[in-house]
Amino acid sequence: MFETFILIGAVFILKYGSILNPIRNRLKTIKFFEELFKCALCLGFWVGLFFGIPFDGIFIFWSFYSSAVCWFADHLIMIAQKHLYED
Repeated sequence: MFETFILIGAVFILKYGSILNPIRNRLKTIKFFEELFKCALCLGFWVGLFFGIPFDGIFIFWSFYSSAVCWFADHLIMIAQKHLYED
């Protein structure tokens, strides 16, 4: 369970963290990274891949698991924001 929060946190920091804006903006000049930072599903996959290699070696499991939970968490946040800021 704790690993889930680590994965979601890492994706949210990479995707939305203002402290990473200078790095993210430079990387977005490359098409691969531009698309990657738009998609929590894609970014979650890569975060899970890198998490799984040193964690326990089952990197393909972590890739798909991270992709799914990060996509779900990102959509929950978008739905909550939509309802919170509706006028």
